[in-house]
Amino acid sequence: MDRAPTPSHGSLPEDGMAPPRVGPIPPGTGRTLLLLALAALIASGAFRMGEAEGRRSVRERRRTAVVDSVRHAAPAVVSVTARTQTRRTITEGAGAGVIVHPAGFVVTNSHVVSGAQRVIVQLWQGNGTFDADVLINRPQDDLAILKLRTNRRFPYVSCCSGSDVMLGETAIAIGNPRGLGDTITVGVVSAIGRDARMSTGVELTGLIQTDASINTGNSGGALLNLDGELMGVIVSLLPESSGIAFAIPASKVCPLVTRVAGSSPEANPLPPQPAEVGEGRIERAEEELEQSPYAAPRPAAPAPRRPAPPSVGGRDAPGRVEVGPDAGAQQGTIPVGPAEMGFALEDLPTGLRIRDVRPNTSAWRAGVLSGDILLSIDGRPVEQSAEVLEAFSQARPGRVYHLGVRRGRESRMLRIEAPGASR
Repeated sequence: MDRAPTPSHGSLPEDGMAPPRVGPIPPGTGRTLLLLALAALIASGAFRMGEAEGRRSVRERRRTAVVDSVRHAAPAVVSVTARTQTRRTITEGAGAGVIVHPAGFVVTNSHVVSGAQRVIVQLWQGNGTFDADVLINRPQDDLAILKLRTNRRFPYVSCCSGSDVMLGETAIAIGNPRGLGDTITVGVVSAIGRDARMSTGVELTGLIQTDASINTGNSGGALLNLDGELMGVIVSLLPESSGIAFAIPASKVCPLVTRVAGSSPEANPLPPQPAEVGEGRIERAEEELEQSPYAAPRPAAPAPRRPAPPSVGGRDAPGRVEVGPDAGAQQGTIPVGPAEMGFALEDLPTGLRIRDVRPNTSAWRAGVLSGDILLSIDGRPVEQSAEVLEAFSQARPGRVYHLGVRRGRESRMLRIEAPGASR
């Protein structure tokens, strides 16, 4: 019987394929694989970083000077609601305002809050709602200063000097048009030093004219420059005209704020931005040309002829009936002054200082303290003793006045009641 030959160790298997040979890995192969994997990981991360950087560069390209100014200043612009209530109806007028001091002092238009029994201020993008007191109300300038009833710190904008406003520069308007709130429009400074007669009969002078879109409800809002500074407080638009609106220059606002707050707020500038290539070349060239001995002298400009001021709007609640606190007060009035109210005044260069308060008097019950600086009576600024006497001239027993006072670094509103005839 023949036996099948047994394949030797080196023969091929039946399928004809050589068996795999297992041997040691060549030196350096593992490190090569690790480096390849690491390179792939780095390349993938670099791609993702490049993609993110591309998106960032596109966003930075869209970020203009207007965007930076709005980001800086918009949180200081507020919506103002002036509420008047009767037995049957509640009437509300909508406007805007600007926080110009971190302690919560707000500037707006007089016509926005005049006659209101309650003033409500809503912060930018609904970040809070506060009641406010009217500390200063100047209808002759159409300006009012409010104080939010809280002690927290608020974002605010700095006032731009009137001499810094440039004809043709970018003007950013932020306000509350038609009660929509938080609306931004952009234009330029069209003219400086305009005069206009309001629908209330008040004539305003030295106004800034802009073509930024302004609508009913923008009154009291901010007109900003590209540095995020307050150039002016929007006051009105020219009816039946497009692209003609006016703002009260900030140079008229800052002194009122300083007087009410007791001190000027610290400057709140826009963070510095990277300088652009060629920045300042035009200005330097103009200066060099003016200083050149070959420069032709400038002819004297003829005195401009002032046209009659146009009649503009300025009411943000058409049809609202405003009844002042003195309505029907002509009968039963009594002679009254600071002495009858229970306090004595001292005229100082910085204002009226309350020198003394007698116990158990109207002033004592109202919380008036010696050393308080009297700022206003019923929102009307008082700077001399004669103005206080005039404000109290139509008092009647039980009549309530609202005194705006500054106590140290704080401002507050106090309610004082005229004494009765028997006192």
